[in-house]
Amino acid sequence: MADKIHTPLTAPAWRMALCALRHTCVETAPGDEAGCVRLLHELLGLAPMAVRLGGVQLPDSMRLERLIAADACDSAVLAMLNQGSGYIVSSSGDGGFLATVALPGQDGDTHVAGASLALALAAALIDAVLEANTAGGALSITAATHLIH
Repeated sequence: MADKIHTPLTAPAWRMALCALRHTCVETAPGDEAGCVRLLHELLGLAPMAVRLGGVQLPDSMRLERLIAADACDSAVLAMLNQGSGYIVSSSGDGGFLATVALPGQDGDTHVAGASLALALAAALIDAVLEANTAGGALSITAATHLIH
């Protein structure tokens, strides 16, 4: 997992960092969620002024760390959604998870599969935030993800 980010990010760099994290969340094995959840929290906290984060709230770092220490990374990601946001989660028989996140004011929702509930939720939240802040919607998110790899 990447080191802590110490400098402000431009909006394009911030979006690229979120795309890279989304890819990591989708590819990460269960048990490695803590780094993804911490980096998601950090990136959302570093959102440039022009970025819309409606539907997102950031728990303080101490609460986040308590949830991670309690092996509740899924709860840590859910704590990043405010009451106006919606989510649905499901699990498959083979141990995979599917998460859907809908932020207030969006026309649709985002669906992402992951190896754990926390990873699927984190990736779906990233997609929802990117969708709210990317002209062209999901196709642009997909294109940006391919550009970084």
